[in-house]
Order: sequence, then structure tokens, then C-alpha cells
Amino acid sequence: MAAKQYVVTGAYVTVKTETADGPRVVGLYAGAPWPADAPPEATKHHLENSLIEEVGAPAPAPAAAAKEEEKEAKAPAQAASHQQAGRRA
Repeated sequence: MAAKQYVVTGAYVTVKTETADGPRVVGLYAGAPWPADAPPEATKHHLENSLIEEVGAPAPAPAAAAKEEEKEAKAPAQAASHQQAGRRA
């Protein structure tokens, strides 16, 4: 059975891989193939956070896509809130 192949769906992601010369960190833009030598835990993390998807996988349901967009829209507001709280302390 062939190994699963993944593609990057996030705008930009990084992953640490092992090479003959030692560890390296690879930066990948949306649409790039996910490295086959990426550690399983990194693959799992990126899948769970919708940063990569299996090649040939069905598109996410509209409700799931809307929920992800809502989550992304809240992130900058939460970051700004945390920064302001830090200034008040």
C-alpha cells in the first residue's frame, strides 16, 4: 500500500525533518507537497489544525469551512486583546 500524501493548505507552515546531515526545518507555502519524511506527530498536528490535507481527500463540508474561517477571524482579535492586557499590567 502506498504511503499517504499530503499537501499544505495553510498559508505557510514549518516542519522539522531529519536528514543525513542532521535535523533541518523546512518552510512550506500553500500548495506545496508535505515531506514524506516528516515525523508522524508533526503530520498529525498539522492535520488536526487544518494546515495540511490528504491528497485526493474530499473538500471540507461548508459548515466546517465556515467554522474554520470564524476561528481564523477571531485569532487576530484575541492576540490584540492579550497584547493590550499585557500593557495594562
